[in-house]
Amino acid sequence: MNELILDDDPMSYKGAMKSEYSSEYLKTMKVKMKSMSTNEVLHLVEIFKGAKT
Repeated sequence: MNELILDDDPMSYKGAMKSEYSSEYLKTMKVKMKSMSTNEVLHLVEIFKGAKT
């Protein structure tokens, strides 16, 4: 997998999605999330209504 290395990498998801490289950032995020799930490093949970995020 090729990773983008830029001096001005966005610091947030919102910034990444506004970038001209948004499709690459999204693809990389999906790969990393799948890896964390496969390796049982990450467990997604539902956010309760009214919870602070």
